[in-house]
Amino acid sequence: MTECIPGHYRRLTKIQLDHGLITALLERWRPGVYAFHMPFGEVGITLQDVEVLFGLKVDGLLVTGEDTIGTTAEVKLMCLELLGFELANQFLSTTMIHGSVVPDVQALHAESGDEEVGLSALLVINAYAHYLSLRDQLDRLAEHRFIFTPYDDYLDALPPYCKAGRTLWTARIPLIFYHVVEYHQPDRFCKQFNGLQVVPVDVVYDQRLHDMDQRGKSGTNWSQKHAEHVARWNAWYDLVINMQRTDRPQVVDGYRTWYYMHGRRLIGNPTHYSNQGFVQCAASLNDAMHAFNRLMLDSGQVLDNPDADRDAYIRDVQQRSPDMLINTEYEFLLHVTSQQNFGAPMPDEPFGPPQKFIL
Repeated sequence: MTECIPGHYRRLTKIQLDHGLITALLERWRPGVYAFHMPFGEVGITLQDVEVLFGLKVDGLLVTGEDTIGTTAEVKLMCLELLGFELANQFLSTTMIHGSVVPDVQALHAESGDEEVGLSALLVINAYAHYLSLRDQLDRLAEHRFIFTPYDDYLDALPPYCKAGRTLWTARIPLIFYHVVEYHQPDRFCKQFNGLQVVPVDVVYDQRLHDMDQRGKSGTNWSQKHAEHVARWNAWYDLVINMQRTDRPQVVDGYRTWYYMHGRRLIGNPTHYSNQGFVQCAASLNDAMHAFNRLMLDSGQVLDNPDADRDAYIRDVQQRSPDMLINTEYEFLLHVTSQQNFGAPMPDEPFGPPQKFIL
């Protein structure tokens, strides 16, 4: 297995996690389609991302078969071979690795004093405010500000193992690790492959796969239990999606309407904020309110002036409205017909289990 883990990946140092960003992204994760819902469409983690960024092999034999429980000594030896350090016993429960196992990471020690408790509360408040700010920024994220393929300019200079599975990157296949089966849905992320984004096929979501774990299943041969999915993996060459290449992110005519009807574009709800003091909400709302106030003032002048050309004013509003939508980053509404524009999706509509804030 060590041959599957390139040297530069094994040498990665501690990564500073942004828990507020992780929580804000979790709110946009849709497990049924394995995608993040952004204001402009779906994005996700692809096989291309994994191989290019980490150099991890994405093709070859599956990591599956009979589930056998090894000894603690065997697990510690495997950790030493793959990660380069010996695992302490306190981080092991039977054969499960838990906790922070990477060496040289300073632990946080809780104190009982009032000052320490007050500091902890302040840190929690600041972290929550950071998370709300990131949620707000994602609500306002425009497509032209999102970099779908940040490593395009460096692909040719990368080592061969970062591109070895290139033909597999756009295959609609299951990703299997013993009991875990998650499907790779590249047709939902065509723009991440410099492809024309189409309306994706419906995903058949199997809740049983999502709920499956290894508890009480020692000795299970997962390659047999998941034979249907293993067969799909082995036939990946028939499941590669041929995409129409584009020089910039583009979508087919019906995609925006489809996403507007099915996607969860906005997460934040202005009614959840306090009505006193500074209100942290999308800046586009501020831009929209200024634009509507301008319309209100202009319409008042037209109504108060009997000699005003009202038809000309209506035509002017019609011409200015698209610019207002574009400037407030709601350009997608221009692609929705009057029959489909039945109103904004309810911001409180439940989508899966409630997410918890991660500290």
